[in-house]
Parts: sequence; C-alpha cells; structure tokens
Amino acid sequence: MLRRWLSVLAIVGVVVLVGELALLGVVIWKVGLPIALALVLAKLVLGGWALQREGRRGWRRFQDAAYARRPLGPEATDGAVGMFAALLVLLGGFVSAVVGGVVLIPPVRRWVARVVGRRIEGRLTPDLAGSVFGPRRIKVRREGSIDGDVVTPTPDPDRAGPAQETRVLEGEILPPPPERA
Repeated sequence: MLRRWLSVLAIVGVVVLVGELALLGVVIWKVGLPIALALVLAKLVLGGWALQREGRRGWRRFQDAAYARRPLGPEATDGAVGMFAALLVLLGGFVSAVVGGVVLIPPVRRWVARVVGRRIEGRLTPDLAGSVFGPRRIKVRREGSIDGDVVTPTPDPDRAGPAQETRVLEGEILPPPPERA
C-alpha cells in the first residue's frame, strides 16, 4: 500500500516538475529572459514574506490556544496549511505559486485546514483525536422527524406519575475500522 502511494507521488512529482519547467520555458519565450527572471525574483520575495508572516501568525495562534487551554489541533492544522502554501509560493514554479497564493486566501485556507484536520482526526484514535481536536461535533436526527419540526416525547401510559425520567445516552463515537488490503 505504501509502495503504491510512493510510486504515485513520484509520478505526480515528475509530471509537476516537467509542467513547471515547460511553463517557465513558455514564459521566457513569450516575455523574454529579463522579465521572466524579474517574475521569479518577485515570486521568491513574496514567498519569503508570506512564509515569515504565516510562521509568526501560526505560532502566535498556537500559543494563544495553549494558554487558553483550547484544543491545539485546529490551530496547528491551520498554521501548517498556511506555511505549506507559503512554501509553494517560495519554492515552487509559477503554477505552484498560484496554487499556494489561492490557498493563502483566508476562506480557502480555512476550508483546506478543515479538510486536512478531518483527515488527520480520522487517522487518530478517538481518545487522542478528542484531546487534540476537541470533542467531535455530530448531527443527530431522530427517525421520522423532519428538519424544523419540534419533537415532543409522547407520554408512556405504563409509567405512573406526571414526571417521567429522561434517559440520557452517554458514550463515544468510534470511527469505522481501517480497511485491510
């Protein structure tokens, strides 16, 4: 399984590298070498600034969450996504820089961080996921109810007295077991 993922990653890496080099060649051919070098230099400066900004911002938010005793997972994930996007701008070619720049847009970064956080949370044990990412939020829907309906329990005729007990369900939601290859 790991070998397959590594081979897919290697193939994707080669395709991206060839695509980035081809695009650089096209840019040099269309606008000339001096302007292409100026674009690469501007991308490097912008990427360095973004990396420094995202690193400081991520560390500050991580510390704030630690001091406030909030779960650290969402802050760490958001910071890691921001730094990865800044690295794409700094080290990647033109296509990677555009992808990194789009991920640096706050709504896009929050969405990517949520997706990455859910993937990481799904790979952790429930106890560890709860301590790192906080309690899981789930949607509960009773059968037969429609969104927006008020559900009132019907009284049980077998029980005596006006006050009836409310049963509370306590427990933990476990992720499905991992698939075996």
